[in-house]
This record gives sequence, structure tokens and C-alpha cells, in this order.
Amino acid sequence: MQVARKTVTGLLAACALTSLMATGPAASADVSSSSKTSPSGEAAARIGMPAEVAQVLRDREATGKLSKGSRQILLRYPEYAAVVPDSENATIEEGPTVVEQISVDEAARLGLVEDDAAARKTQGTSDLTSAAATAGAFYCAETTVTHREPSTLGATLYRFSNYLKWCYQQGGTVHQIAGRSWNISDTSFTVEWQGIIDQAACCVNNTNVTSYYQGYFKHCYLNQGCWGSTYPKVRITGYNNGTRTYTTSS
Repeated sequence: MQVARKTVTGLLAACALTSLMATGPAASADVSSSSKTSPSGEAAARIGMPAEVAQVLRDREATGKLSKGSRQILLRYPEYAAVVPDSENATIEEGPTVVEQISVDEAARLGLVEDDAAARKTQGTSDLTSAAATAGAFYCAETTVTHREPSTLGATLYRFSNYLKWCYQQGGTVHQIAGRSWNISDTSFTVEWQGIIDQAACCVNNTNVTSYYQGYFKHCYLNQGCWGSTYPKVRITGYNNGTRTYTTSS
């Protein structure tokens, strides 16, 4: 698994936050648990956060969404709008699905032909190649689907990806998940990766297989601690004809 790369997501976010950096050190994974809660109105006033922004953050954490009114409030404070996630406007980035036919010998090596002798007998031939060709050619396919989380201003806060490779007999059974992994990239310096909190892989020897990952990010604001979370999910289903479907959310 790859380690996240912490990068500044845009000149606007960097410039908007520069004037506040002198007020305290950047938030890190070692911030005390008391500072990770959403600030109360009194605490917000003490640390310089406008009370209406603090209320927007509390509402967003409770519902996972920004209302139209909340967006309008944040847009009056671009230094906050640049870092507050707007999950309802998240985008999906589809990688190409690459399909490669493999030889029968390679299929046998990968275990896609479960019983060579039975296959030959069933097809009435001693030639494994002929038996497999009658049933359908063997292929492996691979694809990547990425969830992109934007800020209220549209800048990228992070990308969370799911990669799946599966091998199958055309029109028959998906015999193997040949590879699956997750990746995060283009993470803003106001985002803290907390890890994978849920995952699943299912179900070989069927007409399709599925790979699912859910991640966990905290959203932090310099000396004001971490006041929000997102939980991106990406599910890919690969089929026995080389196609795939997917769903994402956060």
C-alpha cells in the first residue's frame, strides 16, 4: 500500500491561509482529543473563527453535507471555503479498463482451469487448448476508479482510488481476483489520512467479482484543530465480459 503524499492543493488555499499561520503550529496526528472536536461558539471566538463558520462546520459534521446557505456563508470567508470539503460536488475519475487475452497455458498456471483432465474429457479431446477454446477464451482485465474530494471553492483536497484486476473465461466464470489495492494522492496539507476503515473482496467463481474500500480523512485548520471528517467509498464490480461498474461516495 502506498503512503499519502502531502501536497498543497492550490495557490488560492495557500495564500488564503498564510495570514493565519503565525497564530499557531499546523495541526498534526498528535493533536489532543479535546482540540479535535468541533469548536463551540465561545471557543470559536477565542481562536478567531467566526461564529457562523463554526456553526456551518458543526452542521456539516452532523449531516455530512453543506446546505446552500452554508455554502453562501463559507464563500464570504474564502480562507475557510478553501479547506472545507464539499462532498456533494465530489467527482469520479475513471481510468481505462485494459483487457488482455491470455493463453490457455497461462490460464492453467493461474488456476483458471480447475481440472484439466475433466475439461478434456468433457470436450471429448485430449487437447486442453481445444477444450478451453470451446468453452471460451481466457482474459484478465484491470481498471482504476478514483474519488476526488473538492473544497467549497473547488480545489482538490485529496484523491482516493480503488484498483482491481480480475481474470475470467469469456461469458463464463470469473475465476480470480488477480490484484486489488487502494491509493491516496494529491492530499492537501489541511487533510490527515487516518487509514482504511472497511474493505471487502467478493466473489470468485461467479459471473462477477467486487472490490470495495472505505477510507477515513480528518480535515484540520492549523491551530484550530480537526473539526470535520470524510469517509470516501469506492466499489468496483468486474464482469465475465471485461466490463465493470462502480459506485463512489463520501
